[in-house]
Amino acid sequence: MQKLYNLGGCRTIDEFVNKKLNILKSTERTFDALFPLMFSESENVLYEQSIGFKTVKTTYGECKTEILHLAGILKNTLSFAPENAVVGIYMENSLEWIEIFWAVIMAGFRPLLMNLRLSDSVIETALDDVDACAIISDKKSFSKKTFTVNEIKKGTETAELGKAGTELLVMSSGTSDKVKICAYTAENIFYQIKDSGFIVKTSKEISRHYNGELKLLTFLPFYHIFGLFAVYFWFTFFSRTLVHLPDLTPEAILQTVREHSVTHIFAVPLFWEKVYSSAMRQIHLRGEQTEKRFEKGVKIARKLDKIPCLKNAFSKIAFREIRENIFGESISFLISGGSVLDNKVLEFFSFIGYHLVNGYGMSETGITSVELDKKYITSGSVGKPFPSLEYFIDSDGVLSVRGMSTAKYVLCGKEKTLVCGEKFLTRDLAEEKDGHYYILGREDDVIISSSGENLNPALAEPLLCPKGANDVCLVPGKNGSAAVLLISVSKYKSDLAGVLNEVKELLCKHNFSSLVGKTVLVSDGFIEADGFKKNRKHIAQKYYEKGFSVIDAEKADENARRSAVEERIAELFALALGKESVGYTEDFFLDAGGTSLEYFALISELKKEFEIDFPLDESEELRTPKAFFEYIRDRI
Repeated sequence: MQKLYNLGGCRTIDEFVNKKLNILKSTERTFDALFPLMFSESENVLYEQSIGFKTVKTTYGECKTEILHLAGILKNTLSFAPENAVVGIYMENSLEWIEIFWAVIMAGFRPLLMNLRLSDSVIETALDDVDACAIISDKKSFSKKTFTVNEIKKGTETAELGKAGTELLVMSSGTSDKVKICAYTAENIFYQIKDSGFIVKTSKEISRHYNGELKLLTFLPFYHIFGLFAVYFWFTFFSRTLVHLPDLTPEAILQTVREHSVTHIFAVPLFWEKVYSSAMRQIHLRGEQTEKRFEKGVKIARKLDKIPCLKNAFSKIAFREIRENIFGESISFLISGGSVLDNKVLEFFSFIGYHLVNGYGMSETGITSVELDKKYITSGSVGKPFPSLEYFIDSDGVLSVRGMSTAKYVLCGKEKTLVCGEKFLTRDLAEEKDGHYYILGREDDVIISSSGENLNPALAEPLLCPKGANDVCLVPGKNGSAAVLLISVSKYKSDLAGVLNEVKELLCKHNFSSLVGKTVLVSDGFIEADGFKKNRKHIAQKYYEKGFSVIDAEKADENARRSAVEERIAELFALALGKESVGYTEDFFLDAGGTSLEYFALISELKKEFEIDFPLDESEELRTPKAFFEYIRDRI
């Protein structure tokens, strides 16, 4: 067994977890008491990041010292603000975010974690609703008095600290019509941490280290409920390491995971679906023999699924090459949360040897469950409610949550609703099987047909997505008419008639023909920029306002599509080379005088435009617009 040296003097993870939880139970449930406990292992590495070619590590002790220094500066800088006033934080994930977050609390204020993905107008309304006195920002100013992070860090005048703030405030993700503000006290966070200790005791995978260290990727934003609790509080309470992610590009994610030997990634379904699609595309491109070998391996893994130890042993050997092309071997535990995840994606990760599980939670409730039973992780279950919580499903199949780890209250406008200790109606549809819970979609997304039948988009869409499509989305028909199935395809896609024929067959196969009256091809995606999941209300509104780029399959001309692809390739060639135009058979290096750096820039742009992967080895076969056209044509 590998010896770990960062367990506060304890010999095992279990001993360390029990020690920290016992100390937590004996303290007052205030931020004054929680703060020193969060930073008690002063020599452990809290934050790790690459700056240039150098890896920079910051310890818990170093961070604590900086927090207390900044808290004194903030106390002085915001001397005009009343005690326990709200201070907004508008920042991307960073070490400075953690420092500012705690500095605001320790200076005696309540931090409002501002959602960077919301519009300025929505944010301004929320700032008024909570009567925020100031904002600390790393990129923009607001109507309230705004200070930059650098201004705070350069301050010299400090004031003596008093009592810590009493709450932290989280903005909802904005998928509903109005943003909500959810308030969490130190006591609510006490129970969130206590539940995370239960996870560690129940699942050995989540506490598994690699080369003596446990490192969590900062993929989810800290201002998001999953990022705040499942990424920040769960792991830094037990003094593990956060690894900084510079941006959300696939290249940055893979490079960061490998460079820092990341062990844990928590992300939304969209991320896992993209990784799955990319991996399956790579398997397909490697030829029929590789595909058959993969399918055979999956069949064996599926048969062994109910015997986890045998399945894991088989997968580790059979799918090593696939893992090497994704995250490598350091990964121990993966969690998906935020919306429904397709079972085929869960199965893929499990069968190739990764431990991906479903979790559940909301801005109003925090994280409430994670599937921890190995026999259920591919079923789509979100597990059982944590010890501090209860789940209830009413006669309409709608889930309610009650417990001490939920938000104390929720503000919507000026209206305050108590949540902690009360039954909170989630509006999510759920079912329970053998004590495990399954999320079936949103109650307000369900489409009721003219015949009275219910159509649940979250369940139907995965069944109706043809192979040639990027995504599908069901929206209600007008005036009670049958639903409309929107199909997102590449604007360069050929054989559109084939896509429509496959959809027709899927509608018949799954008995949806009477419920779906129209299918529409569009070249747009359904998830908004920087979004994490579909907002079906917004999608329906955009469709009926003619906001989508609709493709007419009957009028679409194959020659026109070919010409559009050729023209776009030539444009990107010229752009990469800094020229006005290039010849169709012009060699990037020999004729146009391009450099390796310019070639990689071209590859990156082509990948974004056509959503396919290209070799990165300056292949002799891929040096002309003509060669790239043939390569792209064969794949789209």
